[in-house]
Amino acid sequence: MPDIKYVCLSDMHFGADNSVLTNLGKGDRRVDPSAPSSTLIELVACLRELVKHNEQGAQPTLVLNGDIFEFALSTDNLAAMAFQRFLELAMPESPENRIFAKEIIYIPGNHDHHLWEVARERQYSHYLSHKPQGVFIEEPWHTTKMIGVDVAPSTFADAVVRRCSWLSDVSVGIVYPNLGLIKNDKLVIFTHGHFTEKIYTLMTTLAETMFPDQVQPKTTYDWEAENFAWIDFFWSTMGRSGPVGPEVELVYETMQSPQKFANFVGHAASSLLGEYGGAVGRHCGSLLAWLVKSMIAGRLERAKPEKVLSDDGEGLRHYLETPVRLQLKQELDGHQMPENVTVVFGHTHKPFEQLMKFDNLSQHYVSVYNSGGWVVDRPQSQPFYGGAVIMLDEDLNAVSLRMYNEAPQAKDFAVSVAAVDDTPSCPNPLLTKIRSLIKPQSSPWSDFSQTAAEAVALHTRKLADLIATS
Repeated sequence: MPDIKYVCLSDMHFGADNSVLTNLGKGDRRVDPSAPSSTLIELVACLRELVKHNEQGAQPTLVLNGDIFEFALSTDNLAAMAFQRFLELAMPESPENRIFAKEIIYIPGNHDHHLWEVARERQYSHYLSHKPQGVFIEEPWHTTKMIGVDVAPSTFADAVVRRCSWLSDVSVGIVYPNLGLIKNDKLVIFTHGHFTEKIYTLMTTLAETMFPDQVQPKTTYDWEAENFAWIDFFWSTMGRSGPVGPEVELVYETMQSPQKFANFVGHAASSLLGEYGGAVGRHCGSLLAWLVKSMIAGRLERAKPEKVLSDDGEGLRHYLETPVRLQLKQELDGHQMPENVTVVFGHTHKPFEQLMKFDNLSQHYVSVYNSGGWVVDRPQSQPFYGGAVIMLDEDLNAVSLRMYNEAPQAKDFAVSVAAVDDTPSCPNPLLTKIRSLIKPQSSPWSDFSQTAAEAVALHTRKLADLIATS
């Protein structure tokens, strides 16, 4: 039977008080990251139960697919402490009891985008220090390679790891915004998924609206170069913005109403341009506000809980068929595209598994997995919201370990496992193995389900109270 080679987690939002993986505080303290949450304890116990059945005894590589640290709705110290609790559980002092290998791969999302900004600036500083005097200096880069990458060390994540003194040999390397794994005729693409929503390419859309004659096919590099400051400002630095940070959760609650959020962002963009754009900014402020509002209203994934993909996959399709395809073409450099493609992303907080068709990416259907999220976004339980763990074996067969979906009744939180590429003629061996190991009505699976149900119920009540009193 195959071993688990990769474990992918996303949208843990460590430090946020709406994350079921962050321990809640008492009284006026929103969170208490000095201890792990009960849900985090049970999640790690489930992962340990699976990994111990690796027949070769090897520890899988942990792929953190974005929004692990919460830098928008929390502060650095709270996010760091909550993440440290995860490390202490998953990577204890005894090496044989550690779940994951010592090299951790981190693909930042929108809420922890600043990790990439710090990593790339450090990389660029290293580049500058080794360039001889008089040699032309290249512009700073905005993405890493996708395939065969040389990861960028994460100063912040590594510093948190070093707080566990026994993990001196463990490192966190950043890849952004896409990671590609290739073996034989298979390709697996990991990406956080924020670029599937137009709000994260707002600057690109503004430029194309104002200068339509100059529109050209954009690469992943182009999208990031044009939008990195916008992403970093609004979704990855709010928690460090003095007195603004602690109250920014109220702003995010307006994302449940696209029109309200569009008005808010449009006004903010107009005000910033008027403040710092001089005469031109004051003259164009109203136009900019109108453009921003028209591009955002009705297009927020978070505001549409009734479908796993509110746009039926149009945003994901556009991202994969244009910038990702161009990046793959550049990096494959004439080599043939693998026939079988799997895409793993998060961001939406709505886990699913399905076959999808993407032009120019593959001649076959693409296996798409979403890893969901570990936060409670709305004041009522939503059946499409939940958390999943995506796992791959050494041959890049993928399965989704659906840990839970939100439900009104605790009995509906049972753990399940699924894959989209399993057929009688070509079975998925990893799916067969994981199914044989999961006993939803027995410990540790039933313990997790009970704990998750209690945590979601608590968070929905808490969020309803917050909205009602704000």
